[in-house]
Amino acid sequence: MTQAELAERLGVTYVTGSRWENGQARPNRLAMRALAALAETGTSFFKLLKGTVSAVNKHGIAVEDTRTETSATETYLPFAPDLKLQGLKSVTELQPGDMVLVEYRETQVKDESGQPTKSTRVAVRVSLVTRAPEQTPISEPAKEEPHDKPTVQ
Repeated sequence: MTQAELAERLGVTYVTGSRWENGQARPNRLAMRALAALAETGTSFFKLLKGTVSAVNKHGIAVEDTRTETSATETYLPFAPDLKLQGLKSVTELQPGDMVLVEYRETQVKDESGQPTKSTRVAVRVSLVTRAPEQTPISEPAKEEPHDKPTVQ
């Protein structure tokens, strides 16, 4: 199926479909559902998660959602191959305690009968909000230098 055919089936312009494919724009929920129906795989939704990094490795990031006062929930999000970073050069710069905003794609996969079987989440954009406070090493207090006593004449 060409971009023009896909755009026609979804009721959007060719330019809109091209912008989606190039990452310059994102389809809305209705368009996402229509795309999923055409692909017969499931529905992907883009969601935002704001929280504190609790762990990071080369494969993904664990973020503790601190928006609710009652209980914090930790979510592990593997990185998408085309992960976009804002405020960072590399994901290896992230450290526990950093506050981040993560845009992730959650896909509901359905079986042959149309029932949801599993949900997958993949981080597609990570934005650094604030850095963790610098941890200063505990050191011995500085020794006071002896002061020369003024001489009395």
